[in-house]
Amino acid sequence: FWHRDRDEMLWDFYYRIEVYTPKPKRVYGYYVLPILHGHELVGRIDPKVDRKQKHLIFHALHLEDTTVVTPELTQGLIRAIEEFMAFHQCETFELVDCADGQLQNMIQRYFK
Repeated sequence: FWHRDRDEMLWDFYYRIEVYTPKPKRVYGYYVLPILHGHELVGRIDPKVDRKQKHLIFHALHLEDTTVVTPELTQGLIRAIEEFMAFHQCETFELVDCADGQLQNMIQRYFK
């Protein structure tokens, strides 16, 4: 996502990392990252790794308005979280906030 104008033109996906945005003005989170599912950008996460506790936290999971939650999307997100955890050597996972309550419950149940 180096050429944000091009990315916005191709996917109609406005993306800005909010590290330097004052907290009250952040829309998606401190270190927001896009979620690519198949060939579509379907949402964003605000992840944090607590290396000492080996704990991965998603402060937020935001889906785009046009994203439909399907079993394939849910399974894709779970696999991606598992890969993220493995890469960062995390043993536990927590999803703090997700606008889709049903998706949040499915993900939380999986990682309990």
